[in-house]
Amino acid sequence: MRCVCVINNFNYAKYLPECLDSVRQQSRPFDRVLLVDDGSTDESLNISRAYAQHWPEMKIISKPNGGQLSCFNAVVPYIDKDDLVCLLDADDVYPPDYLACLTEEVNAEPADFYFCEPHKFDTVQSPLTTAKATASNTPNFTWQVSSYATRMWQLWIGSPTSCVSVRGKLYLDLLPYPHEAEWRTRADDILVWGASLIGASKRHLLDLRVGYRMHQSNAFAGRVFSDAYEIRRAMHVDRLFNHYCSSFQLSRRPPTLKDWARREAYLVPEHLWKRYRLPSKRKLYLAKYRGLRKQIKKLRWMLRGGK
Repeated sequence: MRCVCVINNFNYAKYLPECLDSVRQQSRPFDRVLLVDDGSTDESLNISRAYAQHWPEMKIISKPNGGQLSCFNAVVPYIDKDDLVCLLDADDVYPPDYLACLTEEVNAEPADFYFCEPHKFDTVQSPLTTAKATASNTPNFTWQVSSYATRMWQLWIGSPTSCVSVRGKLYLDLLPYPHEAEWRTRADDILVWGASLIGASKRHLLDLRVGYRMHQSNAFAGRVFSDAYEIRRAMHVDRLFNHYCSSFQLSRRPPTLKDWARREAYLVPEHLWKRYRLPSKRKLYLAKYRGLRKQIKKLRWMLRGGK
């Protein structure tokens, strides 16, 4: 298994050295590092080239600005089916033992999609010295299939880009995605939703952390979006769902969707229901027996002489 780190960067020269150092200084080295520069106008390319001169595993892919999804699409020719692809935004940071901890989990519990939790920081440098979460007493969990539940409730089962790793085969199944302009930011949605829709298994690594930098240039965290933005985003998400359902010959709303979604939901342990934003078990129970309760109520009314 080859471990590949895919870094997407646009004008993050301020944060890029710490990001690249965190990748280069892994206790278990990456076999390949692909840095996609998305048309940066700052010193990003000069910084990247200086690193690449003394780092044979690193390759720079320089392209015109097209957004985050265009960066994901650009590395498709360099990915093999047997790879483990780790995604990293250029403003975020891996703890030094992240890849070693991740590959240990991958070897112990095979899955298609792995995600851990972000450790948010706003200091000059990431405070993380290890990927292991010291206060985590919650066991890791593999949701073997969440396709029906995702189609039913539009569940987002994952984490931000830098906390996500996928098998090369899944990466190639999902990408390239055609509508690049709709996903200039938040392109991790393509992988998170796409993986669930096509039935990929997901391993939630609750005991691992990645440094997630909070800053004013962050395109998502802490921002308030307009109604117009949310409407356009809903259209883009709808197109995403239609694309993968069509590509993998899945019905968007099959007649048995509710039943299968409920069965998938009950595979999830109790402590993760809120994290995955699943409906409460009470709601699922009432929804399941709503028709039966109406019939019983009508029968009682008729037995009392109602017409």
